[in-house]
Amino acid sequence: MGCEHVVMSPRLTVIVPVAVTESLSALIRSIDAQSLPYDDFGVTYVVVESSTIRPRLEALATRRPNVTVAVAADAEGLAAGVQEARARVETRWVLVLPTIEAPLLLPPRALESLVAAGERHDAGAVAGRTYTVRGPQYGCSFRHDGIAADGLNLAAADTRLCLMEATSGEGPTAVVASYPCLAVLQPVDAATDSSPRPAIDSVTGTWSAGALAFEVSGSLPADFRATEVTVEICQPSSGQQFWLPTSGEVSPNGTFAAAAGLDPATAAAGEWLDRGLWEIWLSAVDDRQRSIRARLDAPSPGGAVLGGRLLACKRIAPGRVGGKEPAGRVGGKDSAGRVGGKDSAGRVGGKDSAGLVLDVDATRHSLFRRFRVDDAQLEETVQGTRLRLSATELHVDQPTRVPGRVLQDGFSLPAVLIADPAGSAIECWLSGLQGNRGLSTAFDAAPPAATGLRLRIAHTGQMSVLKQPKKKRPAPAAGPSSSRSATAQIDTRHWAARLRRRMPAFLEPAVGRVARLEIARAGYRRLTRRR
Repeated sequence: MGCEHVVMSPRLTVIVPVAVTESLSALIRSIDAQSLPYDDFGVTYVVVESSTIRPRLEALATRRPNVTVAVAADAEGLAAGVQEARARVETRWVLVLPTIEAPLLLPPRALESLVAAGERHDAGAVAGRTYTVRGPQYGCSFRHDGIAADGLNLAAADTRLCLMEATSGEGPTAVVASYPCLAVLQPVDAATDSSPRPAIDSVTGTWSAGALAFEVSGSLPADFRATEVTVEICQPSSGQQFWLPTSGEVSPNGTFAAAAGLDPATAAAGEWLDRGLWEIWLSAVDDRQRSIRARLDAPSPGGAVLGGRLLACKRIAPGRVGGKEPAGRVGGKDSAGRVGGKDSAGRVGGKDSAGLVLDVDATRHSLFRRFRVDDAQLEETVQGTRLRLSATELHVDQPTRVPGRVLQDGFSLPAVLIADPAGSAIECWLSGLQGNRGLSTAFDAAPPAATGLRLRIAHTGQMSVLKQPKKKRPAPAAGPSSSRSATAQIDTRHWAARLRRRMPAFLEPAVGRVARLEIARAGYRRLTRRR
């Protein structure tokens, strides 16, 4: 008896009106990276007929069985094209992305969360929380999953609301609050941007028992009535955001003192945080579904090695973007990634205030702070000279050995990080020629990070570790002199040229014959070399 292959029909159709083509490649890759099975949803792109992106989308549809393209006559007819595409939907659920002039992403678990909530509550619609990567939040904000409150009017809500509707049947409106279902990478409303943020009085972050513990105190705006605050962690490159377990209440006058714990192994809904940069924020939602937030700017607690994975924790200075990781890399390299041309969605969030960044797997930042000379030990053995750098501030949950490199300027040597709860260190066998070379370390995918130390090798081969001196600023260039120096010499070349131009015409034949004599040429060369 043969086995029959059962083909599942899609449960969800995602309609994407193509209004902003510059960031379309990032959106397509975020759709490709969804945790919902590939054959469980379809995607329809509604594009203007004259758009330059149309041929590429049609080529994409020929390679993807779950992708179709609908064409609108012009930009004014884009909304009508969306309605026509919606009328042709045969799946149980339909999700129409909003048409706004800002880059959008679908976080990896967005579609799966929406479909699961709709089927769990047999809902007629599911409202997913829209999350703005940087800046204030838009539209209705929710704190708890389940059935929406009776007073929630989705028709009057912000147009950026992520709303999945059932194509047939009626039911209650469910809410997905624990995970953002749509990420807006750029604030687009100046009026909303001017809303006050929570005032942070003090914030500390320390590693303890395999987790990053935060203590925050501050106050909320006077007209903002909230009963609790929440510490959250977000990844701008993928649009993911998770709330951390937070304790503490808001007093009647708006002041608060809260504590939260960040366990990287369980922070992503019980799973490890994805690789890359994560920012830490504090947010609050009032009784009118408004949300405000502020980035936490705590001193760096140092790096950690937990479960064999490297975690760098750094404070980003004001005016710098939390990371240069493009949002388009969410789904990896794919043919769809080239649709829309060059993508800069990862940078549209712009510059932000100072704040703490957690770098999972140390992709861009170093685990270590600057080392002191006392942290370096040189041991002479039969095998050679071994360098040991003590990493006293590294937090470790279990003994681990991590291979890496120690660089003497551009000369790379193999090294190993011996991570242990009792004390960690970097070990490396040294080699090189006479001279002074700066020392830096590199582990995993992180770029080399300076240690603040330099290695001196004497002509006898003796080695020593010293503090790296600060680079001297170059002296400012001297301005032009207002008066001629008394010792300045005449430029004889210019003088000889002027003399040659003053030669009378009737003497030029005779002077030409004299100039061809070797003795005259030698004298002329001496004259022009004189300064």
